[in-house]
Amino acid sequence: MKKDSLKVSDEKNETNVEYCEAGFWRRVMALLYDILILVSLILVAGVIGVAVVMAFLSKEALESGVLYGNIWFRLFLISVWFGYYGLSWTRGGQTLGMKPWRLYSVKTNGKPMSWKDSGLRFISGLFGLGLLMVPFHPRKKALQDLFSHTTTAYRVKK
Repeated sequence: MKKDSLKVSDEKNETNVEYCEAGFWRRVMALLYDILILVSLILVAGVIGVAVVMAFLSKEALESGVLYGNIWFRLFLISVWFGYYGLSWTRGGQTLGMKPWRLYSVKTNGKPMSWKDSGLRFISGLFGLGLLMVPFHPRKKALQDLFSHTTTAYRVKK
């Protein structure tokens, strides 16, 4: 099976490293790792939200369901979700779930993603449904790769 090499900017300048398009199962496994991390981050953010409500309002307000369905609380949790991915992609091209699978998400020219690229990738890849097209695309692209002009590659040591 012939693998296409990708040009990815590498700050370590390692010469024995090759990058190939990431397949479906590698991406799914990285997503499962990220889900575990995100659940814990969102739980911590929820506890912070509850603590803020209790500090500024009252226990009765919390028990009456002031956070249930509150648009600001939901936006806060979504911003935590995006913050995890945005920081990871713009500061190294990897989330914690991508590291064990040696996956990197970069622009198609091999440069790191910007916040705009991360936002497009996040919105177009919500809930991981864009991964369903990876097995059928000739270059193993997911929907979020196409919308944000990025690619997800894995690192192969020679």
